Amino acid sequence: MINEYERLARIMCTNLEIVGPLVRKRPNVLHVRRNGTDMVLKMGEKGSIGIERAVLERTTDSEGYTPMISDWFVVDNYAGVLKEFIEGRTLERNERLTQRQYSHLKGAVKYLHGKGVYFLDIHPENVLITPECVPRLFDFDLCTLDNQSFISRLAGDSPGKKGDYRNLKELREAA
Repeated sequence: MINEYERLARIMCTNLEIVGPLVRKRPNVLHVRRNGTDMVLKMGEKGSIGIERAVLERTTDSEGYTPMISDWFVVDNYAGVLKEFIEGRTLERNERLTQRQYSHLKGAVKYLHGKGVYFLDIHPENVLITPECVPRLFDFDLCTLDNQSFISRLAGDSPGKKGDYRNLKELREAA
């Protein structure tokens, strides 16, 4: 059965083969193929996808911390960002990271901060563990960029999801 996001994806980009939803809980994130290459298409409102796009464009030299952006599409009030497909699984809720994985994740956050990106939604569902056991961050629509007001983001005045912060302590530490 085709969901609304799959229909939107067919309108946005006619040269993609839609494999299907990437994650069951997130029908707006699709596994797609372009010219035989597996990719991820994330769709949503222009504001939240625009933030994700800005983050991925700032971090194109991320040394494996974030996925690489490939393309960007807009249809009416919706947008989509096409990015690198990363093989792996999400971190389990109570899974403990090894010291090496923790150091890599800490390096990723430090790298993002150095690029003016503040990742406000760090939790297991937004950490991907590759087959090589390397953690990678994804789902950047709740990031704040250095040219946005942190207070405005907390109040929900900027684009993107509002008030979906699971851990206020992490949010404050990230700022």
